[in-house]
Amino acid sequence: MANFKIYQPFESTDIVSGKTTGVSSGYFPGGDISISQSFFLTSSAQTKLIGSNGIYDVLNGLYYTNVYNNSISNPQLLFSIAYGSTSGGGTSTANSVFSSSAAIYNQYKNILLGISDLDGKFSFKTGSIGSSTFITSSEVFIIAFSSDLMKDQIDRGQWSFTISGSSGSGSLSLIDEYPILSSAEQKEQRLVYQVITGSYNATTGQNVTNSSREYHGLGLFYPKNGIIVLNANKLAQYAGHVFDNTTISSIINHQELFKKLKGATNSVMRVRKTEVVPSTHYFIRVKNQDYNFSNNPSFIHQTTDANTTKGDIINGLQTEPKTFVTTVGLYNDLNELVAVAKLSRPTKKDFTTELLIRVRLDF
Repeated sequence: MANFKIYQPFESTDIVSGKTTGVSSGYFPGGDISISQSFFLTSSAQTKLIGSNGIYDVLNGLYYTNVYNNSISNPQLLFSIAYGSTSGGGTSTANSVFSSSAAIYNQYKNILLGISDLDGKFSFKTGSIGSSTFITSSEVFIIAFSSDLMKDQIDRGQWSFTISGSSGSGSLSLIDEYPILSSAEQKEQRLVYQVITGSYNATTGQNVTNSSREYHGLGLFYPKNGIIVLNANKLAQYAGHVFDNTTISSIINHQELFKKLKGATNSVMRVRKTEVVPSTHYFIRVKNQDYNFSNNPSFIHQTTDANTTKGDIINGLQTEPKTFVTTVGLYNDLNELVAVAKLSRPTKKDFTTELLIRVRLDF
């Protein structure tokens, strides 16, 4: 008797869940992997120095500057820039009790630094790749990428941007240290990477680092947090970027860095992200006796004559049927179709063949 099975229930061993899949894409709105830095935009409502609730207002421009893109009709938050100082200097308010820069430094110190950093300061590597040491800095700039766009992480070796120079200094292009690490080190999943000078080569798809392969104490990159910490003193040294760490600053430091990013002529910021998506694998086992027949019209006689009756199965296909599997449908307990999987090409099926098809659902 032919087997005309339509539905086939899964056994418990046919379903494997709890797996994850990393899906990489461009960081910027619409999935773009890069954006011209000239498109950077700030909001006049956010960059005010004192919010409606005073110095503790969540949008207070004393703390940070939000950066948007003006290349679309509805600008979306890309990242935020903040300035931090352990001394509390560099603030543009005369309030002697409150220091926004000290609050920023302590906030990111608590988020990013472990208990091994006993001095409570960010440490940056300097020197050659074979012989290096660490320096600390009391003044830092923070670039924090939007969590809405970032999803789970910013990819190492897949970001770059440029800070325009001043005071006779050239521009400073930055990447992370991934391309100068050894093959074994590149396989590691580190919580933090050093920031070095370099740019991204769109042709080769690899970072082009400084020819001397040196560290200059420029910054730190935290991929899981989506945060870049820049050494303010080194930015001043290598890009001539001016910042003011006096008790009452004459400039708003993080807004000045925004101007240097936006003002980098013909420069683009490139960023790639990865989203970790939960996956479930379904194994469809098609035995030799199953799914050898079809309700496709090609299986039956289309007319009635002396030897055949319209609608009957063609004789040769009764004894030696051949079908081609093209699609798998997944149904719920109510026999409602909830997912469809397409094979890359039709696969032949008859009484002498069996198939094992794996379907992965990411959601």
